[in-house]
Amino acid sequence: MIKPKPNASQLRLGQAIRARRVELGKSLADLAGGLGLATSSLSKLENGLVPITFERLETIARLLGVDIAALLGGAAPARAALETAGGPSPRREDFGTRRAITRAGEAPPVEGGVYTLEFHAADLLEKRCQPMVAQVHCDDINDYGPLTRHEGEEFNLIISGTLRFHTDVYSPVTLNAGDSIYFDAEMGHAHIRVGDGPCTMVAMIVPRRGTVEHNYSPALEIRRGAPGDAPKAAAGDPPGV
Repeated sequence: MIKPKPNASQLRLGQAIRARRVELGKSLADLAGGLGLATSSLSKLENGLVPITFERLETIARLLGVDIAALLGGAAPARAALETAGGPSPRREDFGTRRAITRAGEAPPVEGGVYTLEFHAADLLEKRCQPMVAQVHCDDINDYGPLTRHEGEEFNLIISGTLRFHTDVYSPVTLNAGDSIYFDAEMGHAHIRVGDGPCTMVAMIVPRRGTVEHNYSPALEIRRGAPGDAPKAAAGDPPGV
């Protein structure tokens, strides 16, 4: 039997989870119990053998008392846990020399059901926005569920495939590779893949408040609307959105 090989980016995320767990003196069984998982399942996650979902990552961060930034970006757990512990969040007065490089394959994939998201510049704290690369999986608006909405503005640039962008205000619009859209994200919205090929986009989430307080914010503050929150009925693409 061939043993599965760990995914490199998932392994880095798993190692960050393990490091924080060990730092707190928690056993594999302790954390697995809090998650409602078998220890073997958590072991696979820590060894990069299985993907992680938004919900599970959020729960793990809460149980370990650490900012998700520490897990996604590989920051030292003690530093990222300052705010969780009630201590001051480190700030820099000079923002003129910062940079963050994310190499191909380094961004840990986080499964969001209808999307797989790769967080870029995850190691850079107090950002003005959150850049991501998103794989769009859902190909039927009826399967998407309640529309997504979150605080702030969002920019999308389609880099492969074709996307159908739905909202609860405008008629759906089709976007092809090279097209982009910038919108108010409090408006209910959904990204739907068109055709059988992959659909990938660069996404930039910009909070209305000054900076992204945590590396994942507001990406993990995304909320789905009520079940009756439906997209605008299609009536052909308007000239714009």
